[in-house]
Amino acid sequence: MVTPPGSSAQGDFSLTHSRTPFLSKSFDRPESLTSTLGGGNRWSIGILKKADSLRLATSASTDISGLQDNVNYTRLAILGGSLLTVGVVHQLYVQNAWWKDYRGSFHFREDLHYARSVDKVGHFYAGMLTSFLGGRAMEWSGFRREKAVWYGAALGSLFELYVEVQDGFSTLWGFDRVDAGADIAGALFPVARYYAPFLENVDVKFSYLPSNAEPPRGGAFQNQKRLVVDDYEGQRFWLSFKVGNLLPNPLKSVWPDFLGIALGLGVRNLEHNGGQLQWYVALDYDLTKLPGDSGFLKALKEGLNFIHLPSPAIRFSPSMILYGLYFSR
Repeated sequence: MVTPPGSSAQGDFSLTHSRTPFLSKSFDRPESLTSTLGGGNRWSIGILKKADSLRLATSASTDISGLQDNVNYTRLAILGGSLLTVGVVHQLYVQNAWWKDYRGSFHFREDLHYARSVDKVGHFYAGMLTSFLGGRAMEWSGFRREKAVWYGAALGSLFELYVEVQDGFSTLWGFDRVDAGADIAGALFPVARYYAPFLENVDVKFSYLPSNAEPPRGGAFQNQKRLVVDDYEGQRFWLSFKVGNLLPNPLKSVWPDFLGIALGLGVRNLEHNGGQLQWYVALDYDLTKLPGDSGFLKALKEGLNFIHLPSPAIRFSPSMILYGLYFSR
């Protein structure tokens, strides 16, 4: 709390935040004001006499970007048209690649061991990414942050569940409830980060290079070219920690704030003996620390930060290998 020195009989106005003091000013008469600011913050303001002061009570978030939604309907229309276009293109592409000629009655089917469960991590990542993009798009359209993250989570969940439902009508697959759970968990991760800012110290990232794994030799997908979404041997997923924020105070000053440490997971040899998990530890970069404060650059940095860039790494399982630079495969 900020209280100006030399307080008099006049009412003292002081404003505090959970992180940063904002301002201090004196008023001649007592009054009170309560308002709700962007991001769901509840600000209770009271201007009282003498040593009493104006206090700020907030919940969950520190976003104070606006008092209410300020929806730009032109941007919202652009967003709606973009979502519709993406949905149609996705439907046509995946319909021809996966679902065409394999339609049947809706059914459930779980495969807990498919791709050594690396595909479940992929479902989480996809749900998280679509939720994040949807939330940022809703913010761009004028919704305040708290509402935008929830709308983003809804968009991410609905998009991923749409794919699961389509799989449910496929004779090759089926609606996988575990996959659906991973989709929804990923979509809710940006919401969790909003309400629990400590989670902002953890990023989930992805790296990919096309693998040289042989296509299936039999079955419905015989000789089908692998796509990024099912080329599991070319994928690597990373759990990146912002070490500088987690270190005790004496060490924070010496650790570069852009440098993190990531735990990586991949799989190889899926066509032989069911596949083999591979584990890595690597340096990672927080791209949000790059210079540039414009809205476009901030959005670009946040988007690129979902990718793990090449860095020194160690594969520690199933065997030890040191890499000067490692990206994927």
